[in-house]
Amino acid sequence: MALSYTLRLICLIVVSTGILQTALDLILWVGSPFLLRRLTSLPARLQERLLYFLQLTPFVGAALLTGLLCVPQYLHTETNLASENVGWLCLLLVAMVFTWFGFAAFHSIRVAARTMHFTRACRRSGQIVPYADNHTSIYTLQEPTHQVALVGLFNPFVCISRHLMEDGSLSALALDVVLDHEHSHALHCDNWKLLSLHAIPRLNLGLRGGGTWMRHWQNAAEWAADDDAVRGDRTRAFLLAETLVALTRRAAILDPEMICTGLVCGGSEFAVRIDRLIQRAPPCPRNPSLRKVLALAVLIFGAALVIGTLSPWLQNLSEHLLHLG
Repeated sequence: MALSYTLRLICLIVVSTGILQTALDLILWVGSPFLLRRLTSLPARLQERLLYFLQLTPFVGAALLTGLLCVPQYLHTETNLASENVGWLCLLLVAMVFTWFGFAAFHSIRVAARTMHFTRACRRSGQIVPYADNHTSIYTLQEPTHQVALVGLFNPFVCISRHLMEDGSLSALALDVVLDHEHSHALHCDNWKLLSLHAIPRLNLGLRGGGTWMRHWQNAAEWAADDDAVRGDRTRAFLLAETLVALTRRAAILDPEMICTGLVCGGSEFAVRIDRLIQRAPPCPRNPSLRKVLALAVLIFGAALVIGTLSPWLQNLSEHLLHLG
């Protein structure tokens, strides 16, 4: 099919981004056992941040490589400004990548819309509760039963089942720990991170060590919020563990198609979370060793060397992509 210069450039951007992202996703999947072993020795908050950025890396890396390598090379070397034939395989890849990215965008918009609808409903039917020691608004709701969650994106608030406030299921100290847990989610923008992970197109492959990258991030986010709520106090740790066990028996898991971080999270590993709370050890700060710094420097130098070696071949990369098939 003959396409204009502008349409050929769009095809190049789409195909290059899709191929590079798939390759980076597969590299991340292959290296997942090694990466997860290294992450387990880090503090929970650092694990959460690294797991989040790892999931963004394929898409961001693909976009950067396309913008810094493929597009400038095509703009510099392409002299035919008239229509030119594009290979059928290239067009098929364009359609596949558009479908992939479009589905991710549609899913994220749908999730955001459901979240906003639920947020407005909570604000209309809920009763706001003044609480001096917490910077996040608190609403009590008749439903869902025995549930605590941070809901919303803009000005998120904590919604608590009215049953918990009325039947004495939460003591004053337990309520303080629970609210600190949810405030930690708000402070670190975990709801926004969750929405961005829904929006970023990913392969979502099951990891060889079990679970998915999203599941591991949810675990780390809950553990980090637990650590922030506990503040190194064993009494608060045992109280949070006891509250989690009690609520898990009665609470309904919130809709996974909605942006919220509940105290009882269906995506986290409950048994491991309880073990961390009742058998917790004081966190020990870890400083990067000289060996790790040198390894990172060698990795960056190696990547630069590979790109430099492949630069002659990269000069024709755009033409190869456009004439696939």
